[in-house]
Amino acid sequence: MKRILLTLASLICLTGCASMPHIVILNDPLKAQEHADLASIYEEKGEYDLAIREGEEAVKMDSRNLKGLIALGNSHLQKGNYDKAERYYKKAMKIDPKNGDLLNNTAMLYLSTGRLDEAERLAKEAIATNSPHAGYYYDTLGKVYEKMGKENEAGEAFEKVGELTKGSQ
Repeated sequence: MKRILLTLASLICLTGCASMPHIVILNDPLKAQEHADLASIYEEKGEYDLAIREGEEAVKMDSRNLKGLIALGNSHLQKGNYDKAERYYKKAMKIDPKNGDLLNNTAMLYLSTGRLDEAERLAKEAIATNSPHAGYYYDTLGKVYEKMGKENEAGEAFEKVGELTKGSQ
């Protein structure tokens, strides 16, 4: 009888322990740059919500993480969150004001929101960086000119895209 009571008491204790809550402390093993890298990868794959999550983690850990800020701006731009995109692009420009891709992406934002004079200025600044991505920048400038109704300038910009693309093949 003693053995049965002992077994029963043990079972009750084990059952009670199994339902006790466990406290788990999570420690993020990733560094800010690793979160920013993930944000860029997700952005390239079109997984904008995941890119935003990782970009926010990167920027939370390092508010000057350029890659994270740009990924956040790009992802918000793609989702149509123009105010947020502009906020992240402006923060990134304070860190690297001569980044051609950043200038061009901000020009695309302004093109999307009808701020054509600003878009033109930034596209020209992007072209002036002499980046190997200049073809993209001329394409943006051409689209800005089209929207402005400047067909001749648009044609010249698109011609330049053709020249640069032809030279890179």
